[in-house]
Amino acid sequence: HLKSSEKIKKLIVFVSIAVGICTNIGKHHHKKVKKIRIKKHGYKSNSFFRKGLDILREGFRNINQGFIKIWDEFLNKFTRWIQIQLFHYQYVTKIIG
Repeated sequence: HLKSSEKIKKLIVFVSIAVGICTNIGKHHHKKVKKIRIKKHGYKSNSFFRKGLDILREGFRNINQGFIKIWDEFLNKFTRWIQIQLFHYQYVTKIIG
């Protein structure tokens, strides 16, 4: 029942960020920890998104020091990436505008 276009835009942004986070965590787990099993028909048993979502859900259910450390590292990398993107786009708009 959202009628405000600004609220819909914010919702889409947050959902997109959540999907990106889950997908990246799933890819990282697939590359570094344990490969996602491939079924007989050739497809993976879980998508990267699903694997990342499962890891996050389990981590937040059973919080331990290992999960806190990994989550903290991820958030630091993510905030650094956002700062770089903001700086880049501000610099480009100063040159163009």
